[in-house]
Amino acid sequence: MGFSISIPSNWGIYADRLEEKVTLEEVYNLFRQKFPDFAKTFEEFKQKVGLPEELPSAKEAYQELLEELRASAREVYKRLMENPETFLISFEEFEQRYAEEQERRREYERRREELSQMEEGYFQALPPDLEGYPSVEVTKLKLTRPMTPLELYQLDRPDPDVVRWGNRPSRGITVDGLQGIKYYCTFYTGDPRKIPKFLNIYLAEEKVGWIISCSCLVKAFPKYKGIFTKIISSFHRI
Repeated sequence: MGFSISIPSNWGIYADRLEEKVTLEEVYNLFRQKFPDFAKTFEEFKQKVGLPEELPSAKEAYQELLEELRASAREVYKRLMENPETFLISFEEFEQRYAEEQERRREYERRREELSQMEEGYFQALPPDLEGYPSVEVTKLKLTRPMTPLELYQLDRPDPDVVRWGNRPSRGITVDGLQGIKYYCTFYTGDPRKIPKFLNIYLAEEKVGWIISCSCLVKAFPKYKGIFTKIISSFHRI
């Protein structure tokens, strides 16, 4: 993939290739190979990770979300008006807001599709202990046009609907001689006990882009922040 990176000695490589789908069973078998003392059964592993057996691609997952949202503005408005005391705007105003929201979602889908088309390689490493859900990912992109790290961030920035908190992207980081963009955010998952926090680094050089994404649960971030920082600092293009 054209880079090297240092991970803790007890971490394992979960993916080092470009692949749209992986199964949880493949991940489980990889863990058993990398960590022979990993004693959980496959069913226990699925429950611990909290994911379906087959992971959809980002495009498929987003398509499912869009299908759920494709009710007409009038149908949505009618449902909301079942309790008019808590929803006191006219249909015309709601229709305008709804159209703006759908346009924003279409723009988000366009950005994600453009990013997906440029993906050239993917790497992920995890520790044997899944407590806190720590993960480090590196995505290599073959840019269709020269981009700055800020433009790369703008393509990758998450949907505001799922961002619980996010800082303004910062230029104060240099990795392997490249000036990059650093961005922190947390995602809303519906479960206050499982809110992930991300530290993303965006790098670009001519027509090659890199996204380094480090994440874990919010409560575990103080434990892993130093590890994430060392991993990021070790990134080197080859």
